[in-house]
Amino acid sequence: MQTPPAPPSGSGPGSEPTRTDFGAPDPSRPSARREADDLVPPGRPPVGPPSGAKRPGERSLFGRLRGAIATIFPEWIGGSRRLHEFADLVAAARDPAQVEAALVAQAGKTSGASRVELVVDRDDGGFATPAHLVALWPEGARKMTPAEVEALGYPLCLGLWCGADYRMSLLLYARPGSGGRWPARVVRRLTTLCAVAAAALRGLHAGRRARRESAAATAAAVRDATFLAAILPYALSQADRHGEPLSVLCIEVDRLAELGRLHGLDAADRAVRRVAEAAAHTLRGSDVVARLDDDRVIVMLPNTGPAAARTVVGVVRSAIAAASHPVGGGPDFTASIGVASFPDDAHDSASLLAAADEATTRARVEGPKPATPPLTS
Repeated sequence: MQTPPAPPSGSGPGSEPTRTDFGAPDPSRPSARREADDLVPPGRPPVGPPSGAKRPGERSLFGRLRGAIATIFPEWIGGSRRLHEFADLVAAARDPAQVEAALVAQAGKTSGASRVELVVDRDDGGFATPAHLVALWPEGARKMTPAEVEALGYPLCLGLWCGADYRMSLLLYARPGSGGRWPARVVRRLTTLCAVAAAALRGLHAGRRARRESAAATAAAVRDATFLAAILPYALSQADRHGEPLSVLCIEVDRLAELGRLHGLDAADRAVRRVAEAAAHTLRGSDVVARLDDDRVIVMLPNTGPAAARTVVGVVRSAIAAASHPVGGGPDFTASIGVASFPDDAHDSASLLAAADEATTRARVEGPKPATPPLTS
């Protein structure tokens, strides 16, 4: 009877593990390490680290891959870090000049250029204008002569676009001997820097525009003597017709002439302007604030009787308290306020203004009253 062939080595129950020519378990098999541990005689520790443990100094696949990329392409890691640093700088900037300086510095470090310039070459309407240099890298560099420009060659020009808004260009000059070629990945990073800077500059300029427009609106709310001469008689006629009261405040900065002699006429003018603007900010839209040619400030309060007018005086005095300490320095000042009401004190505009002026004189004689805000509980 023919004997059946023996099963392949390591394929049947109780079979010996597959071995190499040196008698050790085949390391190509997944269970080789476990089999080697099983074959260790009793009393001897297993050879090598336990199954599944990392060898000393062994890193994960991701760690080895990242290390290889950082070694072969160090500019990839550095470029991303510089983009994050630039984003942090832009987020903390409060002035367009900070963004402009950070842009040229980061562009120089990212590109390896010998020189980076940021120029304004468009007006608000987007039309081309002669280039105006606003930022330069490296620090301390001077304006180039035509011969130096020609030696460096034509620069790489990137526009600072934010939507349809484009007013500035970034110019990068290659280092001598580089051939003036820029890798595509470098151009892409520079384009990203320009986009971030353009958005930041647009936001900062928009904020400045809004503040200027707000200041202009406040200045427009302070009328002149011509406007007051036209509106006060009409307001009095309407108050008389409807049986309503009307009050007028007369505000004068104390010792204004002395303030002008000691600190200059500009300082005196600013003091009067701050008083008028403080009153305009505080009062209702129906009230009228006017600055006269003799630097008195007149406030017309429709439908306001004597008691309510005295309350308004306290509110205006509190507003003047903040205006009397201007930010950035300047002399402090106080103001005297007089009040007159129709029909109690006068029946026409000239008499009403005269009564308010006399009340201001009496307040000044009593002594300057610091415009201190009332205490609140």
